[in-house]
Amino acid sequence: MLQKTTLDYDLDEHRHRFAVWAAARAYSRGGSGGGYTYEAARLMLETAGVRGILSVEDLPDPDQIDAYIDGLIQEIMAAAPPTYPAIEKVADGSSRKKREVELRFTCTYGRAQKLANVYLKSKLICGSTCHVDIRISKLHPPLDRELLEALNRLLRRKPTESLPYSFRTLWAVARAKGSAWTEFDKPTYTAYIEAIKALQADRPLWAVEEYWKD
Repeated sequence: MLQKTTLDYDLDEHRHRFAVWAAARAYSRGGSGGGYTYEAARLMLETAGVRGILSVEDLPDPDQIDAYIDGLIQEIMAAAPPTYPAIEKVADGSSRKKREVELRFTCTYGRAQKLANVYLKSKLICGSTCHVDIRISKLHPPLDRELLEALNRLLRRKPTESLPYSFRTLWAVARAKGSAWTEFDKPTYTAYIEAIKALQADRPLWAVEEYWKD
């Protein structure tokens, strides 16, 4: 016999938990250690107030989406715990022992954007029926190695004249700023988003993921 769902576990909570899990899994990639756990991701996301994002109606006007996402990223970074627990090997004569230590936790803008954008992607882009709403089309794709490499391949394979000149120019600017998404600062992230906007023109920004694994 199936158990009855508790009154406080509704569809909004179900979607929230899935979006947190997806974001946590995504942002922990691209490096080992660092305390990049589900628990840390949930702490940062929930402290940043993502529970209040229930539908597209909770988004601002289209021309404010960029600022809204930056604000969410900044809130996530501000919510990062100061340290994380780790096990460290220590030399003790002829034997080796282990001890628990607290190491400095770092959440870069690049990792925070992954948390924010995967959460919004899971909850609003993939989980919404309001795809015609222009605010959905303005949400940013999560930047990661797979997407960046896919767009690099696009530039190598497509004839130069088939791609917007503005995209090729802005992509070069972004690449000069850095290529490791885990280390992105705000200017580098913004440079990549501007290049993607030039490529997508009037198409949704999330649709740039059609080039994934292309």
